[in-house]
Order: sequence, then C-alpha cells, then structure tokens
Amino acid sequence: MTHQTMSVFAILALASAAVLLPPLEANGQSLIDYTAYPEFLASTSGEVPPNILILLDNSQTMNKKAYQDAFDPNKTYVGLFNPKRCYQVDANAVFNYESSDKASVSATCTGTYKWDGNLLNWATMRRIDVVKKVLVGGKCSSSRNSIPPFHECAGGYLEGQGQSQSMFGDFLNFTQFISQADLQGRVLNPPDESNIYFHVVGTHSSLRGRFCLSGDQSQPFDNGSCIAGGGGTLHEIRIQPPADPAEDGGVIQGIGQQARFGLMEYNDPLFTGPADGGRVLEHVDWKLAGDLGPLIDQVAQAIPQAEAQMAESLYEAARYYAQIAPEYDVGDYVTGDITRDPYWFTTNWINPAQYVPCCKAFVLLLTDGEPTQDQNIPVALRDYAHAVHGAHCSGATPTDPCTPHKTNYATGGTHYLDDVALWAHTTDLRQATIPVISATGSDLAGEQNLTLYTVFAFGSGSDLLKEASKAGGFNDSNGNDLPDLDSEWDQYTNATGALGADGIPDTYYEAAEGTELEDRLLAAITSILKQSASGTDVSVVALSSRGEGALYQSFFFPSGFEGADELTWLGYTQAYFMDAFGNVREDTDGDGKLIYANDKIVQTRYDDTLKEAVADRFDDVSPADGQADSTTPVSTVALRDVAALWEAGKRLALTDASSRTLLTWVD
Repeated sequence: MTHQTMSVFAILALASAAVLLPPLEANGQSLIDYTAYPEFLASTSGEVPPNILILLDNSQTMNKKAYQDAFDPNKTYVGLFNPKRCYQVDANAVFNYESSDKASVSATCTGTYKWDGNLLNWATMRRIDVVKKVLVGGKCSSSRNSIPPFHECAGGYLEGQGQSQSMFGDFLNFTQFISQADLQGRVLNPPDESNIYFHVVGTHSSLRGRFCLSGDQSQPFDNGSCIAGGGGTLHEIRIQPPADPAEDGGVIQGIGQQARFGLMEYNDPLFTGPADGGRVLEHVDWKLAGDLGPLIDQVAQAIPQAEAQMAESLYEAARYYAQIAPEYDVGDYVTGDITRDPYWFTTNWINPAQYVPCCKAFVLLLTDGEPTQDQNIPVALRDYAHAVHGAHCSGATPTDPCTPHKTNYATGGTHYLDDVALWAHTTDLRQATIPVISATGSDLAGEQNLTLYTVFAFGSGSDLLKEASKAGGFNDSNGNDLPDLDSEWDQYTNATGALGADGIPDTYYEAAEGTELEDRLLAAITSILKQSASGTDVSVVALSSRGEGALYQSFFFPSGFEGADELTWLGYTQAYFMDAFGNVREDTDGDGKLIYANDKIVQTRYDDTLKEAVADRFDDVSPADGQADSTTPVSTVALRDVAALWEAGKRLALTDASSRTLLTWVD
C-alpha cells in the first residue's frame, strides 16, 4: 500500500490594508528592533477602528410605551429596573433593590421588598428609556463618572424619561392595565379593585418619569399630578444603579475603544432652532483614554420631541463626513477644525496625529418608525435610487423590499432615505468637487464613502429601512454602483450572522420588542467591526496530508469576533476525507465514515465579495460516483463552518494549558 504525501501552502486571503507606522526616531534599542512580522499582516494594534456615527431617533413617538402586550410574568422585560430583583422605596423616593436575585423572573416578591422589577419595566418604560438603557445603561440623575470602561452612575440614580414639550396627549400619558390576580406579590399595597392601572404621566418641567398606581382607569392630567381625574399614589421612576460596574453600562461601553463613536439627533425647533436635518452632538473621534463619558451623557439627555427627518439627517451626516458646510444650520456640526474631522486621528491612537483616509465610515440609524417632515434635500437626490427601489406606489406598505416603493407617508414623510443612502455609499465624499450636489469638497487620498446600517426598534418589517440598507450597504462586486445582484446585499442570515442568504439586506436589523434590542444592536455593530476588519485581516491556509484518505487543513485569523468580543490569533486545524478520486470531502453527517452519497465534496476558494476564504459544497448522490452532480455548489460556508472530520483549534482552546501535548511533523 502506497503512502502519499502532499503539501500545499496557499494564502487564500491577502487583503490590502493601510498599516500606519510612526516615523523612525533615534531611540535606544529594544526588543521591537529584533522582532519581525509577516509582511502581509497588519497587527491587531495597527487595525483602523471604524467611524460609527449613531443617528438616534429623538422623535415624539419615542415617548410611547415600550411594551404593548399584556403582562406575562414568564417573560423578561428590559428596562431601568433589574427584572430579576425586587424593590422597595426609600425615604428619598428611590427604588432600591434587594441584594439577591429572585429564584426566577416569574417569582413574586416577599418581605419588605414588594415591587417586582420585571413588572415595573413592563408598566413604566417608554421606548426612549429602553433605548438609553441598552445604549449606555440608562439616564443618570448626575453625570456619569469619567472612569472607563463602564462610567458608572456613581452618586446618582437612574431615572425614567418624563415628557417633552410636545403637545400630543397620547404621548404625554399612557396607561398599562393588569388584573388584581396578576398583580399579587408584585407591588406594595395594591388598590382594592379587580382591575389595576399604571398611569405613566408626563411633566413639562423636570422631564422626570412618574407613574400612578390606581384602581381608576381615568388618566390623570399631564402635569405630573395623580389627583385629578384618576387618583392613586404618585411614584418617581428613580432607581438605585447596579452595584456591579459591569452591569451599569450598555452597548457603547461594551464596544469601547473598538470603534470611534459619534452621536447625531434630529434637529428640534423647540430646542435647537432649525426644523430640518440633524445635529452632531458628539463628533466622531477616538475618545481620549477611553473616556466615553461625554458621549454617554449626550445619549442619556436625549429629549424625544422632534419630527423624524431621516433623509435630511442622513444627508447632513454625509456632509459632516465630507467636511463641507452644514446644509440646514451652522450649528449642526463644526468644519474647519482639523481635530473635529472624522478622518483625523489624534496622538492617543497614532503618533504623530494625522489623517487616516482608509478609515471606514458608517451611520447607524436607530429608529422606531417612519419619516415625518422629511422633504428638504437637494432636488438632484430625490429619487436618486430609482434603479434600486423601482416603481413607486401608494396605499398599503409593501412587504418585500423589491416591490413598488411607497411614497405616501403621512405628516410630510418621504421615501428619500434610500436615495441619500445610495448617493453617500457610491460617492467619494472627500474629493475636490462632490458629484450630484456640486459642492467644493475637502479632498483626501483614496475614496471615502458612507455605509448605512439601520436598526428598526419596537417594530418589524420596515420596508423603507430595508430599501435604505440595501442601497446604502451593499458590496459592489460588479462595479456598477447598484445593488443589482442579490449576493451584493444578502450574504448572511441576519438572525444568526451565519453565512447564507435570507432575503433581508445584511445591514438591516430589527427588534420587535425591547427585549431584543440589545442583541440586535450588538449584532449590527459587530457586523460593522467585521466589515472594517476585512481590510486588515487575512486568513492563511496550509494544506498537508499524510496517510490513507486523510487531509489536514490549517488556517488562522490574526483577529476575529465572538459576539462583540475581539479575539486574536484564532487558529484552526481540521481533518477532511480524501476519496479515491482525489476529492476533498467533509464528514457531512458526522458519522466518521466516508460515504459518497452522504459526505459532500468540498472546494475552498477566496471570495472577493466577502473578502474571506470560503468552502463550496457539492452533492455526489445521483449517482454516487466520485464526481459532483453539478458545477454549482449546493451551499457555501465559511471555512470554520465546514463539517470537519476533526478540528483541533477549539479542542486545544478548551483544554488547560498544562494538559496539552502538541505533536508535529515535517513533510
């Protein structure tokens, strides 16, 4: 019997990246002088973090109640209260929590801690409260401290949103109903009525959240009083912050220095003056020493009283990245100050401070609804994405992003969001003259465009956001500046992040309820981080086999992500079958036996669109003769998702270092 030895070394993915090196200085020698790295590899510390401008919806509908369904004690409701704790109200009218968790989220409260945190989240949280909780840990009564990474609400308490100066009564107050039976063991001294009502009341002065617990379904007046028109006991939504700093934060603190965050909101004529566009409240930069405090405070202080001018705000965001004068108001953002330029990196990231034109730019739109009063964009941009969204229509909102495009939005809303998104995504925003709008630009080397991610909160199936994500987030594999190939905008399953089309644009996410919002936001930002890393990450693959019918493949990634956590030097070694015809096969059914009809043929290649190595899988069933049934693969997966006969990387990672024995050979 002949033993064959095969050795193949192939670099499957070699992405071009800008490796930023400081100028040489006459210093003493150190270990770095004798350290060499592969030329193709940009080190983890050299990767360029993405610019992420969060466009936060501060429109009036964010005052609505976060949870629309009837209370379910077995369901976890996200909010400022800990759903696993019971609370009591102290002498300062602050809800303090019990020191230990309940046995389960559905358990009732006993002893002196009578208030159920899960019920209070369901009953009292507005949409804006949940958004603030998920993004930064919630609004603190005082500024959060400047100690990274968590920036605790030290010396203050968490507080719910009261109300804006909007005169829409249906947003000022809302009521949650619960039966006396379902309320037992969840509140202190419930009214002696068969039906109980939580009236969440608005106030125009303090903007602090309050609620009345009453046996009368009549709502109190929208002045914070529980006396007129309903009665009941008034409670402030003021909550003891978590004792564990790691729990007193949100997605932004969790991502930290992996991205350069900024914050933008819709302009509000009652607060900022102009009624059009949006305003950059915190410019995009690398927060000094990880101090996210100012950004966190800006999120926490958001007042939901604006219209939802989505397209206008995205257009102003594009002009901000372009560093040309604001379209709507001189105070929308700063130009002419190099330290406020989103492509300027300061010395706490690179020395000397300099422009980094290869940095990828994103806008993350977090919204709960459709646009209003959103008409003031340049005429040349209106319907700019017609080739993407197709024919226009009116009436019921389409349910498919490829069907006729709705144009009859209420209250001055328009379909212009996807038009602006396509223009910003396919246009170099930092050139001498910016096309379509004919503005004199602030030129940088290379090409700087904008990618749009959208997160639809408290709803599902927003066709406008899907269209905008498709137009503003596709990978243009055929170079025609249009998402005309499905593979350009739909490569992944949004619900899981796994490779495989699902008919939903890869940069669109939705959270039908507040309980899903943190997961969807993390998924969106993780996708941004992966997309940004694709320009610097490489995967190196070595194939070597020895013995009968076995082939071993090794590959590594300098960095990668598990959820939002960045991991470095991820290595894999996995075994495949080699059949008598020279085909590489996976162990598809996991039985450890090579059966042609069951185990698919695998071919690896580099995907130019995904910028990574992938494996095409082919059937060999009709007949099972050692030849693929078709030249078209039945599926394509990432290398690490192949059904390998055996994989060493994870086994090694999960094995204690003292128990590892590594055996190698030389071909």
